Amino acid sequence: MPAVTTPFPLTTLRRQAVFYGLLFAGTGASLPFMPLWLKVHGMSAGQIGAILALPLLLRAFSGPVSGLWADNFRLYRTPIIGLALCGGCFYALMSLGDLFPTARFPIYLGLFALAFSCMTSIAPLIDSMTMQLSMKEEFT
Repeated sequence: MPAVTTPFPLTTLRRQAVFYGLLFAGTGASLPFMPLWLKVHGMSAGQIGAILALPLLLRAFSGPVSGLWADNFRLYRTPIIGLALCGGCFYALMSLGDLFPTARFPIYLGLFALAFSCMTSIAPLIDSMTMQLSMKEEFT
């Protein structure tokens, strides 16, 4: 079977760059629209502020805790994949908030805090992974 060649082979350096791009594009594309989405789903300005502020306050704790948790894995990709899947699931569950109109605020508050914490915990892990790979494969 002949070897498959492509004009742009997906080297480790390119894979890391694509992952960074997707990670930050997802956050950058969704975060500015979150207040509008929450307003459409019945949240007041004060509630929207609380929902957006809580994950940033929790970041002081979630970052170190996720780092300690990730240290238990042999490969960096295992906790990165786990955090990405959990974050995606928490964001998806936010779409079900309308099923519980009387509890919408605490549902959105908890789910957004969990989702945002998961997604923002990926960046330090991918940074550490990239640093190790750069030493191993001598990125230039």
